[in-house]
Amino acid sequence: MAGEDRRSVELAFLHPAIRERVQAIQHELNGAGFNFHIFEAFRSPQRQAYLYAQGRTRPGNIVTYARPWTSYHQYGLAVDFVLKTNGNWDWSDGRANAVAWKQLHKIGRAHGMEPLNFETPHLQMAGLRVENLHAGHLPPGGDADWAENLEAAIAGWSGSPQPPPAPMAVSRPALAPGAAVTATAAPSDVDRPASSASTVMTSNNFARIQPFIEKWEGGYSNHPSDRGGPTNMGITLATLRTWRQNDSLTAEDVKQLSRDEARRIFKARYYDVVRGDDLPLQVAAAVYNAAVLHGTGRSAEFLQNSLVSCGAQVSVDRIIGPETLGAVGVVEVPRLCKVFLDIEDAYFRALPEFPVFGKGWLNRLNDMRSFIATLPAEPIVVATGGTTVSEQPKAQPYVAEVLTKIEELLELFGQKPNPPIASTTHLAANDTLSRIGQIVDVLRQLGLGVAPVPTTPGAATTRPLTPVNGALGQTIGNLLDGKKSAIGIIGSVLTALLGAVAPAAATSGAAGAAGGLMGILSTLGVAVPYLQPIMLGLAAWGALGKFDKWRVAAQAQAPKTA
Repeated sequence: MAGEDRRSVELAFLHPAIRERVQAIQHELNGAGFNFHIFEAFRSPQRQAYLYAQGRTRPGNIVTYARPWTSYHQYGLAVDFVLKTNGNWDWSDGRANAVAWKQLHKIGRAHGMEPLNFETPHLQMAGLRVENLHAGHLPPGGDADWAENLEAAIAGWSGSPQPPPAPMAVSRPALAPGAAVTATAAPSDVDRPASSASTVMTSNNFARIQPFIEKWEGGYSNHPSDRGGPTNMGITLATLRTWRQNDSLTAEDVKQLSRDEARRIFKARYYDVVRGDDLPLQVAAAVYNAAVLHGTGRSAEFLQNSLVSCGAQVSVDRIIGPETLGAVGVVEVPRLCKVFLDIEDAYFRALPEFPVFGKGWLNRLNDMRSFIATLPAEPIVVATGGTTVSEQPKAQPYVAEVLTKIEELLELFGQKPNPPIASTTHLAANDTLSRIGQIVDVLRQLGLGVAPVPTTPGAATTRPLTPVNGALGQTIGNLLDGKKSAIGIIGSVLTALLGAVAPAAATSGAAGAAGGLMGILSTLGVAVPYLQPIMLGLAAWGALGKFDKWRVAAQAQAPKTA
């Protein structure tokens, strides 16, 4: 069989609601010593019809009771796991394998998947009804890969029963009025059917990162020290056998691999598995590159260990799911990338093949560092039901950023720390206390002392106030005179801190999210939202007062004219 009749194991065609569950189930089964592999994921309606005919209008035994569009497989909501024994699929469920199949169902249920009592390998998403799926009531959160594949299956089906309505995520908008005027023009590239390679390259981040992968993967190789064996464009013989579901492939098949197919393998087997389109562009580059080099599980492990090193709370389970993606959203991207690449560097150096391949590995790693530096900070694109929206990064009170802003404010108000505060983009942990100490010393020097008492009897104890100070009255004006820099800086910093911490705490919902300044104030019963305009007012008054002082000083120095 070929085309739409072919068995598929592509995880990208599964609905995101079960994609991570399927990976977690296989990870747990394999970790427990049960050699289960995905035998089939999405199943086209043509293949469902073909299987349904077996034992009825076609020779063989009955293998399914489901007609087209009555199986969860057609909606990307089911998967078949089968044991592999000595490299061969093993369907037997006798005494020797009974424990394994029982464990499959137990772990599946723990992840919200239900088995069928008449089809041992099958697991499907629990809590759904196939008639509702056929009516178009699909689980929310479908992404482009899943939705476009389902729409293609719907468009290509002409048999009975009628297919379900196409998912809304890929519905095209109506043409603008008068658009038909250009219909007689020569067809553009948009009008022509796209090749599978160009379709793959339209992914949000994939098209930007893939040229780097292809630059380093090169052509065919079969080095005796390379555990991957025959490899072409980064695709090993084992990967190609799994992709094509053909264990009889040889090194010659690897040699003949096309660039088109290689890209589709990279996209489905590596990039999609590590959630490349759900990560910031710079992070996606590092994680995807590592997945190609070390496998998706180890790349996920690198990412999770990097997040832990950056202070995030995340489980190291080698699966990039909602918890990991959420943690990525609250960590400074450049710092996360640096830690990730440092972890990968250490992993390279510990490998026994490092003396042979180490120089090339480190060259590629250093090239990745340079490549990441050229990538822009892109918003994360996430699928939300039937629409796709840009998720802007949330403001977070990073220590490095806060200190840098304070240093900028010091310069704005004409204050220079002594000794000077070093300007740095990435804050090392051992520099934090030093920088904070210097800033505190400067703030302590900014007009916080009482004006000295005149030593000469009868000397004037007051000086004319500027209009800004005078507006507050003589007593308060004199009290605050000389303290504009400190008030402006402190007001600005507190405003920034309150504005950064409050939204983060509100969106996280975690009890400990409102740490630091907001946590302290909340504990004391202070209404944080009411403090923000007060602090903003202090900042504005300090700035206006400083400018007013400069204006008065300039007028005093200006030459007098008659």
